[in-house]
Amino acid sequence: MKFIIAFIFLFSLLLIDQPVEPGMACPLSTFAISLIIDVAEYESISVEQVLDKLCSYLPSEMSLVCEEYINKYAELLIEELKTDDHPDSLARKIGLCPMDSQCTLFPSDKKMNFKKNSKSRYSNKDTKVSQNSKSVWESILDELKKIYEKHDPIVDLDGDHFSDTRKLRGSNWRGKDCDDLNRSTFPGKVPNSGDKFFDSNCNGIHGRDENKINYEDKFCKGTQPMTTMVIGDSIGAHFHIPVQFLQADQLSNGVLKDNLIELLEMEGDWPQKSWATGFDLTPNDMCEGDVNSIYLKMLERNQCNHRNYVNIAVNGMSSAGVYDLLKSSLIESIQKESYPVFGILQLFGDDICIADNITQLPTPQQFRENMVKALHKLDSLVAPGSVFFLMSLLDGTRPYNVLHDKIHPIGHGVTYADFYEYMKCTQISFCSLFLTTNITEMLYAEKLALKYTQQLKDITETEKFVNFDAKFLETPQKELDELFIANGWDLTLIYEPVGGFHPTQLSNYWMAELIWKRIVTLYPEFVPPINPHNKEIIQKFGDQGGY
Repeated sequence: MKFIIAFIFLFSLLLIDQPVEPGMACPLSTFAISLIIDVAEYESISVEQVLDKLCSYLPSEMSLVCEEYINKYAELLIEELKTDDHPDSLARKIGLCPMDSQCTLFPSDKKMNFKKNSKSRYSNKDTKVSQNSKSVWESILDELKKIYEKHDPIVDLDGDHFSDTRKLRGSNWRGKDCDDLNRSTFPGKVPNSGDKFFDSNCNGIHGRDENKINYEDKFCKGTQPMTTMVIGDSIGAHFHIPVQFLQADQLSNGVLKDNLIELLEMEGDWPQKSWATGFDLTPNDMCEGDVNSIYLKMLERNQCNHRNYVNIAVNGMSSAGVYDLLKSSLIESIQKESYPVFGILQLFGDDICIADNITQLPTPQQFRENMVKALHKLDSLVAPGSVFFLMSLLDGTRPYNVLHDKIHPIGHGVTYADFYEYMKCTQISFCSLFLTTNITEMLYAEKLALKYTQQLKDITETEKFVNFDAKFLETPQKELDELFIANGWDLTLIYEPVGGFHPTQLSNYWMAELIWKRIVTLYPEFVPPINPHNKEIIQKFGDQGGY
């Protein structure tokens, strides 16, 4: 979460024209300078020529701000490049990083090969950003701020927390609303009067047959439809930054222009392709790989579950935030009119990851209290007959152990260990206690994570809830490793290349398979039956309105 905030913060700084804050804009500026030099190397042109067209690589909403940013810093950058080509020191010299910063990403002997102009036509002046470009970017920031803080659909005309647009916490996160002007129409709703006149639960099934029997009653009644729901963190949301964003050869192909705004509007997440609620089978170069999910497993068993998914996973979510998340993201009146929930509550490590040092970590008892409070709130919201699987925390030492000596996509000899330490130093690490060369800290954090997991297991054995059963589920991390090894796949393919922490699309696919297998094996009594009318539903209603 800190990384995506830093990305936005970098641009917002340009608007207010204030001194750069050390932990935020500095690393993004260093990455940007490195990428500018990489483009110059790749295209065999001067840095000045790269700067001339750099803003054309960005979405139009950012181009005005970019141009004035270039006018402000280009002369300084070009002048310093005459004697220095190291991105870390360049960022300090032109004022984008503190001069006393000890954070260094690139090796000290890093050498760049690019054309250098002896004279620049850029004017080095203290350029202020115009009101026009400021207002355009501020409107985007305001929109993003609403999404990042509230976690509910921005476009939701009837206020039922379902939307008919995909982005902005819309139907990529929760099933598509088929009537956004009617609060009593939404995915997962127990249908009104058999939906004989209209589709009140948006599953594409409505009307009557030739014998005047409601299709909802004929095909769905008694088949135990359920809402697939995940409550969790960035792994449940499927956080993913396309590696193409760091590749010089991709910039001129429009990779940022075509995808950056959408990525920001989606909080850097891809829930539509996640292991939990993924549904989007359309190939996408920015997130390559097949899609498999718990929702698709539930849909395969019962076509009446079409569009009946809710993903309220949030980047950086820890046990302390779940109660407030549930309070704001689930509406009691809506849930009580809905089918029971087939839910997963997963906090794979952010109680560890949001801490900058071990003194900030919650005790196991605090973790338990947070979770019990949240679960009782959840109990007051969902329909009777629901089930929630509480998943264990991940072994946070695995990403470092697998990747630390491998080269990061930013290249130039930067290993993942270098990258992790730099992110930690600049205070925007995904998880500074696990992604670190400090093995003592890492092992302490992992020991505490095991204690958190034990608390989750104990909660499922001792706490009682009225509207749902709580069952413990061990996260199949070991099985995922074994599966990759058995298939001859490199273990590095488990983790996202840019951040070196989150699961890849390939991992998401197999996580869904392994988690589903574990649920079916351990808790078959909670797996709803196969609907015998599935073929008839598909024959009559086709794709049921799609997504």
